Amino acid sequence: MNPVEKFLVCLYSEPNYLAVNILENLLANNCFVNIVTEDVGGWIEKTSYIAAKNRFSVGNSKSFSENIYYSYILFCSGFLDKKNLGQDVNKFLKTVDYQNKKTFFILPGEVYGEIKIGLQGDTTNAGIIYLGDVLGPRIDLQSNLKIPNYLNEIINSRSLTMPVGEILYPIFVSDAAKQLVKWLFAFGPFGKEIFLIGQDTSSSTFWQVNTKLIGEIKLNTVTDSASGKLPKGVEIFRINKDLTFTLTETYKWISLKPVKQTRKPTKKHSFKKAKILILTLLLIFLLPILTLLINGGLSYFSYRQFLSGNSQVSQNLLYVNKFVSNIGYFESRVLKHIPLIGHFYKESEYMSYVITNASKMGIEGIPVVRTGGELISNILGDSSYSTLTLLSGMDGKLQHIYETLSNIEEVTVRTNNSNSFTARYVLSKINFETYKELISQTIIIVDKLPNVLGREDSKTYFVLFENNMELRPTGGFIGSYGLLTFDKGRLSDFAISDVYSADGQLNGHVEPPLPIKQYLGEANWWLRDSNWDPDFPTSAKRAEWFLDKEMDKQVDGVISVDLTPIKSFLKISGPIFLSDYNMSINADNLYEKVQSEVQDDFFAGTHKKASFLTALSRSILDKTGGLSSTQKTSVLKLVYDNLDQRHIQVFLHDSEFQNTMEVLGWDGSVFTPACSGNCYSDLVGIVEANVGVNKSNYFVTREANLDIEIDEARIDKTMTLTLKNSASANLGLSGRYKSYVRLLIPENSIAIRAESSIGQNTVVLNPEITNSKGRKEVGTIVEVLAGETKQLVFYWSAELSKQVDQYDVYIRKQAGVDGYPVNVSVSSPIRLLGSSPTFTLTNKNRKAYDKPSDLTYQCSNPPCDAPLPEGYEYWYNTTLVRDLFARFSY
Repeated sequence: MNPVEKFLVCLYSEPNYLAVNILENLLANNCFVNIVTEDVGGWIEKTSYIAAKNRFSVGNSKSFSENIYYSYILFCSGFLDKKNLGQDVNKFLKTVDYQNKKTFFILPGEVYGEIKIGLQGDTTNAGIIYLGDVLGPRIDLQSNLKIPNYLNEIINSRSLTMPVGEILYPIFVSDAAKQLVKWLFAFGPFGKEIFLIGQDTSSSTFWQVNTKLIGEIKLNTVTDSASGKLPKGVEIFRINKDLTFTLTETYKWISLKPVKQTRKPTKKHSFKKAKILILTLLLIFLLPILTLLINGGLSYFSYRQFLSGNSQVSQNLLYVNKFVSNIGYFESRVLKHIPLIGHFYKESEYMSYVITNASKMGIEGIPVVRTGGELISNILGDSSYSTLTLLSGMDGKLQHIYETLSNIEEVTVRTNNSNSFTARYVLSKINFETYKELISQTIIIVDKLPNVLGREDSKTYFVLFENNMELRPTGGFIGSYGLLTFDKGRLSDFAISDVYSADGQLNGHVEPPLPIKQYLGEANWWLRDSNWDPDFPTSAKRAEWFLDKEMDKQVDGVISVDLTPIKSFLKISGPIFLSDYNMSINADNLYEKVQSEVQDDFFAGTHKKASFLTALSRSILDKTGGLSSTQKTSVLKLVYDNLDQRHIQVFLHDSEFQNTMEVLGWDGSVFTPACSGNCYSDLVGIVEANVGVNKSNYFVTREANLDIEIDEARIDKTMTLTLKNSASANLGLSGRYKSYVRLLIPENSIAIRAESSIGQNTVVLNPEITNSKGRKEVGTIVEVLAGETKQLVFYWSAELSKQVDQYDVYIRKQAGVDGYPVNVSVSSPIRLLGSSPTFTLTNKNRKAYDKPSDLTYQCSNPPCDAPLPEGYEYWYNTTLVRDLFARFSY
């Protein structure tokens, strides 16, 4: 995901559980968060379960930088120790300039009147929000607020001491956090004071509900003056939630078991009663195992029913599954305290918890999936419908799923830290962050989709069909284009044309970039070569310009699609038969058939290519409308994966939607990373452009090795790109891969070198180096003949003006390229404190850095021929199917 400046939030807070929930909601809304605190260790501990470490940072208030621009600032304190609140407020006001920024002061409601916040300057952007009595998972029982004190007394002594007439306003922590974030980004209570509270609750009601949940509690009333009465004249916003639910979720977290009153056993014992007792005990001990077996069967049958299209039956089975797993969960919580065998029941407790919450997600998720399938049918159908009505309520369901998944993740991490093998297995198999990212992205898209689909005015989008068998910077050669029109949520028109027909209408000369002229031999610039810039928004605007000049057409945005999504679709739908061509197309023969029809034996401007692609596209749309609900769900996932892997790129004129695309990384832009403080951000990206006028990329595979050598004053980097061409020599020039390869690196890079090698033969290259939009592009031409493997090696460095304690590197995947192996090594004289993703320490003696042999290279300390000092080397291997962002802390 690419951060956008206005989504950067400063969270100035102690590590209280409300602030942690606020952080989760900010991350779910695609924000990047800088946490400023006096307790860095506390924050690190309480956010250890959050996988998105690259989207938030924790820093001490003493190192707070005023040079970072924040659009939103949150101050949240007093929830751990209200006695320190005044000091925290004063320190915040002296440290942070919140003028002209959306700012919330979030304070406990019970300190109202005790703390006076002297706002300075224009206060219309600042709001003071007092919270009611916050309850929920992760509650801070060490806090000196009223509610934690009451709960501690209940837990430790089974008593409750409250003043007569005391009024509480319990509010569920996730509800409070969600409302605060919603206010922050919308029209919140800026320029005013407001109470955010729950339902009025008397001391007797609070005592009764607690007694109902956990058993007998002695109520002690005192004559102290009752607190909790709301001040007059202050605005109040209520979020009412059932107190039983709120306390139940709280007690679940603090492991306090709800109990029931039991009768005292009688003294008479018979043999029959002994047998019953033994059987009962046996059943009790076996019950968690039985429930897990039943859960497994119910989960399987629910999944099978879902695949069969019986979503209602599947949902009902999940309700039963949730009920059964709850029984096993509470039973395991009791049995886990038994010596010797208790460890097994700790595992069953965790598994039951996961199944309970997974069932909850399934219950919420099935209607969402059903709605997605209905949306596809309506878009491709003939009947009118309302996108707003169809999508209403989806955001709430998705938010609940997100919160439930976050809870599962946190409990899994916590349980794994207690040496649970089942939790460790779950963490090894499930990437929670990937699924949380998918949900948070979907929430944003659902909100914007009606306008994109022409809810009020029809929308026409310029679709670029990019053939990635002839790779170009944004995906592939533009051989055809389409005009896609939506009206009131329906696809009303889709026309495909040959790009040469449009280029034939261009009047006048357009000077092309030098590599196009030099290596493609084109004296003029055309629509077909308009995607030369790897930054898709830039190339999309240029393509729009050509369309306007050539065809006098104006559009509402540009979408690029290569062949990979079509191949993936055919794996879901099965073969498609084109009757006009007497041809069956499937995932295995797609490339060959398309190549045969659109490339062979056609001349520029022919209608043959456009007619074939039109027939194929129409057949795909018709096939989509007839897919089962499960297949439509697979299509939705297909679209998501291909957006994420940059096989589909989107640039729309709707600024709000496009802003979302940019944040999600689906707009294809080249993101230049940046960070503040003692941090260095690096960019590495390979961009290939096939200039051989052939489709040789069908035969080309690649592998990349990035070596990073970090010293106190310098970072040296080497990128080795290995290109293997498996084409047959009989293909001649059609099998030769001639590519203009560019390396994208930071603008401050120095000592840039390049060389190519085949086996032992190495050639020093003279790359073309240009500056573009805050980055350097290092370009060179490379030819890989059929059956040949060639290595292209780039060297570059960066000087450090100060010692860094954090190093970030962003490795960009090119559009149109399938996933390929990438190996990253980082060498440093200092041992890492941590990395994300986790790198493996392989060697305590760093290897000598392979400097290029050119004498003009200026060696720094140490000299080129001197051994490096002892240090640490870390490795990470992956398949680059999407951008990789790595962070290292020292």
